[in-house]
Amino acid sequence: MDPRVPIPYAHGMKTDMERALSAGEHTQSTWPGDDIHHIHPYLGSGRMGASFDPWGLMGNGWEAPHARQGLTALMHSGHFHRGRLGIQSRIPLGRLVFADGEPAPPTEWSQRFTPGRCLLTTRASGDGFAYEMRARFHAGRPDLLLLEIDGRLPDLLFAPCTGMKGSYDEQLTGSWETRRAGADSWRGSVRLGTAQSAVVLRVLGGGSALEPEGRGVRWSPRGGGPHFLALGVAPMARGEALEAELATLPDPATLADEAQGAWKRRFGDAFVELGDARLQSLWARSLASVLYSYAPDTTCPAPPCGWSGNLWGYTFPQDLSYIHPALLRLGHLDIAKSWVEFFSGFRGEMERFTRRIWNRPGAFWAWEFPVEHGQDLLDPDRPGEPNWYQYEIHNASTVVRMAVEKARHLGDPAFTRDVALPMALSTARFYASGLERNADGAWDLFMEPSMGQDEMGAPNQRNYLCGLFAAEYALGAALALLREAGLGDPDAPRWAAILRDGLAYARLMHPELGVCGNDESVAGDPLGRQKHPVQVNPLFVLPFEAPHPHALHAYRAHRLDLCRDSRRGHYHGWTLWAYLASAAHAGDAAGLGEMSANLQRYHAVDADYLQAFETSCDPSSFGDLDAYRRRPWVHYVTSHGLFMQAVQDALICDYGGRVVKHGAVPPSWGTCRYAGLRTMDGAVHSGEARGAAQESTGRVAP
Repeated sequence: MDPRVPIPYAHGMKTDMERALSAGEHTQSTWPGDDIHHIHPYLGSGRMGASFDPWGLMGNGWEAPHARQGLTALMHSGHFHRGRLGIQSRIPLGRLVFADGEPAPPTEWSQRFTPGRCLLTTRASGDGFAYEMRARFHAGRPDLLLLEIDGRLPDLLFAPCTGMKGSYDEQLTGSWETRRAGADSWRGSVRLGTAQSAVVLRVLGGGSALEPEGRGVRWSPRGGGPHFLALGVAPMARGEALEAELATLPDPATLADEAQGAWKRRFGDAFVELGDARLQSLWARSLASVLYSYAPDTTCPAPPCGWSGNLWGYTFPQDLSYIHPALLRLGHLDIAKSWVEFFSGFRGEMERFTRRIWNRPGAFWAWEFPVEHGQDLLDPDRPGEPNWYQYEIHNASTVVRMAVEKARHLGDPAFTRDVALPMALSTARFYASGLERNADGAWDLFMEPSMGQDEMGAPNQRNYLCGLFAAEYALGAALALLREAGLGDPDAPRWAAILRDGLAYARLMHPELGVCGNDESVAGDPLGRQKHPVQVNPLFVLPFEAPHPHALHAYRAHRLDLCRDSRRGHYHGWTLWAYLASAAHAGDAAGLGEMSANLQRYHAVDADYLQAFETSCDPSSFGDLDAYRRRPWVHYVTSHGLFMQAVQDALICDYGGRVVKHGAVPPSWGTCRYAGLRTMDGAVHSGEARGAAQESTGRVAP
């Protein structure tokens, strides 16, 4: 069978993709109360989103202590604050809550999450209320939240967010105002810090009314419904256009059908179907979380927790580089391309930023990337402010990887020449400026200010291991793209000489263990000191044509010893998820099977596999549970992206250039089916897999 033609599996009335996604559907029927383990479902359009409380609203922590973990608030791509040192962050815009406080707990309750339709259905009945609420976002109308209600419920309130503690100890204040108000529509604005957005509400249904009051805009859905609310958000300049869009919406039933069709197109037809039901449910929810968080907009992509409102409000290129390959494998080339084009548009600013902070040529791509142009990032007179992570020296290479792999998948010489190549050349110049040949004939990397990828390491050290990998990758990528374009560069001969001589890995090597330390300051045994497994970066961060032997050895012999606490089943940061992707790329079916079978034991997922944590997350290990409720590690889309990489690349992989089929499929996964998985050579793969037999199907340019 032609591998480019999807296999037409027949599963009743559902398409293959619908069947794969239906594994992620989940119904809860026990009222969670203040259960700290409860996960608030997350929905989004790619451009905006929110986590929802058990009532189907966003009241967790509103005017009261958090009952459960996680923020429930509405976020939008265009609502961001310009903080100190030029660092910008996305911040909550507002909430939908009960206007007069939550009722007594319901006597009957259920909540169903349908990922393939981006739909949350909440049913609740109790003293004075009985309703079904359907909340959804619309992939084709990404500035809208849609709410349908049948039955009776108390008044609701759109409560703008006008005060919060921002990042880096900033206290943000704001206000909201009405621009236009009517019984069935309201247009206003919300300001918090420097963020300001237009908001439009429109309601339909007998007896429904909107009325501004002190804390926000009250919605009174009288009678038994049906009732309908559309909430739109946009930058201030698009306020009138947003209002016009909401004024001409079709009826709710038509709009629901339209939204379902838009999500069917957005999810596409590339899928995997694992024999392990728990892992299949996590894959379906992972894909949904990614698509809820990222739209094909050439704007700054979402923070690591998407639009769920949790943890970081910054955009990290490194985190995006962990998700980007999973999108490419499934054919979401428009989203992947939009990220690269966004970064490409900042190349000149990144070069000026690099000259101002390091006084070096080329581009260091910012750690916490700006949302808009024109920011003076960081302060050259205050290195280490606001933290040393801003100077993680490997970071620039992750942007180059996204550009190179997007160019490979696109196969467009013009994109390679005009977008990917200039990004790679500029990054190579930055790294090359910090390389000097040492007495051993290898090349040392040192520049100040700097920090390694391991966040438990020290700043301003020589030969960060992550930096050596990054420099080698960036120089190699620049030279490869020059060859493809048939172009030259004055610096190319020096770069080629550096790669021939090799970089100073030997200076970091522990001879007995065969493992490199994080940098030259690490004396003695390097094991058990780190947060992140930098030694295995060539297996999940930067693909080389042939993985470094010491990286493979570090993974195979010391996976449980590289980082702190791994032996006791605790993984800091995204370490466990990085190991899953590394297992797929190293052809380690046994390791992938063991780790994926123990995700819950490692506290990497919740009890129902609804989402992936950033780090091993056992609430009972936290001394301050209130702090945990406010800032948990839930809905970490970065972890979802690494998990998708692991699953998809275990089946079809071209990491480093060589296409491998079924290279790391654990027997515990059972029979696995897949269709539409793309590789950089232009092929589209479909089939079945079981076990771990390898089959090489070709080569791709490195």
